[in-house]
Amino acid sequence: MTDRQKDIQTRTGNTAPLRSFRGLIVGTFLCLAAVCSLRAEKLPWPITAENRFITSSFGEPRPGRFHLGVDFSSDGVIGKPVLALGDGWISRVSTSAYGYGKMLEYTLDDGRIVVYGHLSGFPSAVEDSLEAHRAVRHTYDVEIAFRPGEFRFSAGEEICRSGDSGSGPPHLHIELRDSGRNPLDLLAYGLTVPDAVPPHIGDVVFIPLDCNALVDGAPVPRCFRGSPDEPVHITGRVGVAAELVDRVVPSGYRMGVQRVELALDTLVVFSKQYDRIALSESRFGGMDYISGWRCGAGGTLSALFRREGNAIGFYRGEGLPTVPPDAPATVHSLRIRAWDRAGYMVEKEIPVVFGARPAITVCRIDSAGTIRLEGTAPPCGLARAEFRVDAGNGRPRILSIPASGKVCRLETPLGTTPATVTATLVAADSSRSLPVRLRHEPAVRAGNGDSLSLSTELLHDCLIVTVALPSPPASLPALRFRVNDGARQQAALTSAGANTWVARIPLTATGSCRVQMEASALDPTFREMTATLERSLFRLDPSSTAVVSAPGGRFTLRGESGALYRPAPVTVDTAGVFFPERLRPVSPAYRVEWGDDPVKGPFRAVFTLDREAPVRAHVYVSGNGSRWRCIGGRRDGREFSAGFAGEGYIGVFVDETDPEVEILAPRPGGVTGSRPTIRARILDRESGIVNSGSIHLIVDGVPVYGEYDPEADEVRYTFRRPLPPGEHKLAVGAADRAWNHTVRQLTFTVK
Repeated sequence: MTDRQKDIQTRTGNTAPLRSFRGLIVGTFLCLAAVCSLRAEKLPWPITAENRFITSSFGEPRPGRFHLGVDFSSDGVIGKPVLALGDGWISRVSTSAYGYGKMLEYTLDDGRIVVYGHLSGFPSAVEDSLEAHRAVRHTYDVEIAFRPGEFRFSAGEEICRSGDSGSGPPHLHIELRDSGRNPLDLLAYGLTVPDAVPPHIGDVVFIPLDCNALVDGAPVPRCFRGSPDEPVHITGRVGVAAELVDRVVPSGYRMGVQRVELALDTLVVFSKQYDRIALSESRFGGMDYISGWRCGAGGTLSALFRREGNAIGFYRGEGLPTVPPDAPATVHSLRIRAWDRAGYMVEKEIPVVFGARPAITVCRIDSAGTIRLEGTAPPCGLARAEFRVDAGNGRPRILSIPASGKVCRLETPLGTTPATVTATLVAADSSRSLPVRLRHEPAVRAGNGDSLSLSTELLHDCLIVTVALPSPPASLPALRFRVNDGARQQAALTSAGANTWVARIPLTATGSCRVQMEASALDPTFREMTATLERSLFRLDPSSTAVVSAPGGRFTLRGESGALYRPAPVTVDTAGVFFPERLRPVSPAYRVEWGDDPVKGPFRAVFTLDREAPVRAHVYVSGNGSRWRCIGGRRDGREFSAGFAGEGYIGVFVDETDPEVEILAPRPGGVTGSRPTIRARILDRESGIVNSGSIHLIVDGVPVYGEYDPEADEVRYTFRRPLPPGEHKLAVGAADRAWNHTVRQLTFTVK
């Protein structure tokens, strides 16, 4: 028995157990007292690192989830002493190559739980228990629960060592949980972090949330990196999201804020505070944040509205109210306020107008140099149309033509000189339409070779269509569409930048849907340009079983009832992507695309193959069509299936490439010391290594179980007991997810 074990037993033996009734009364009192006094307690800094700062905060966004703890700097090194946050005992430990890595769970005397993650070492007696369990379970990945009081510690005592196991560079991850295992913000319960820097509000995005919503007259999100030059016009149901960043000196790491609120004038319409996240709510992290790339922004955006299907309990309010499309224009002030854990607050104000702005519906120049313009206005009516005519001589002409009512039809001569014309409608309340820029070159008789292009993307319950040209045309493009066998309709196009226009096609019917689109416009020489596009998609209902089939019927996506948060459109198409290197395809690759993030539960991707799948065939997925990862698969004759909960590219491939195994230590020959370290490089670029159980270390015919680091592609094992002098045989083997395997052997001598 080690001195440490004797010390633990001595201290444990001096602690008399409470009687059951007294334990119930005292336990209840302690829980109530903890709730009332948590903020008043003083917790020790949990790691003996030279630099006292945190690198991630509670509630920060992670892919599809929340960050449920606080990360502490370990000075970038492994092996720093980690301290107990209070009196208590080690209740559980586990080891894995992924997730928390080496994890220790510590139960405080008041019933709360502290989880320490990404560790490098435990107390010696705990390590002995792990070694014994691995020998029984035949794997490095084990979990052990201990009796209350078996390994007791006092506040401030060293309890384990920091590391980099699981994921990320060296750091210490700590979670504080209540007795019901609900995560709490450690920094809100007695741990002080020096901070003199207020948070920062970056990109602010306005997002149309259904097919009736518009932001500045457009059906697509609009991002503002600074303050907008003029008020943002809102109609329908629109959500606001913002990039919220807090930096804690001296680390400079980007972290999440503690509290944020959205106020309309003086009324707070939405707020949230990250002090406690119920365990049942942690899965909604993917709905609390929005990927910036979906909205034309950078980084990760915090949603300042409740998305449909989001049941988070710490939200207050629903976000901006829905604005009727015919509402009279009213001016408001929108304020976003964010607080960090030190109490610093930052604010950003954006003027908004509830109501539609004017819109240009028809604008074209004919060969005689006459421009014709039609448009609509908000309830206040139109005041005028403005034209800026630039002939390239540095002296543009400004024309203003009076207009009245809610619908205008105007025309004015521009002459036969080649020019670029920018047209704008101005309403009686001075609001302006998005400009339309045209070009006419009447002297040029031959077409200039310009052509239209059509592209689409899904957004909530709409198909967003983008019409693009390489240069300004002589007419605003027209877009006509038909859904299934319905009547042909005209879509309203809105300017989305230089020579680019967007329109929305509502998707309201459930089930299979085929959308045919045709766009046309005149180029600057008045030659007509056309483009056509057809998209097949499905609109799924969360209350029914969802089945989506790709063209040809060889691939289906199946979800059970309740797999979606809300009705949502999805497309499944064959994908022209480069197949992974050294993987042989046995099915086409397909692309699955959702409008946003409506997936609540897993779907099942089912492939119908031409023949029974080879033994080493598996399903692989990729977010961008270049980097692929194996997700396994289940065989049933010629059907091959796997769980699939996201979007991106998916296909069935065969991996026949063995993993790379290289023994780094010990080297052949003699080694100094009787407790050498085994180190081996384990790498598989195709299917990947499943976990530590796929790696085998055998010394003189006896298995030992080493720690696998998938980020470093290395497995390591240090003998806890001395090896006898003499010659020893070492074998290192590894198998990938496709069951390819490699074994390397060597002989070394302990001197």
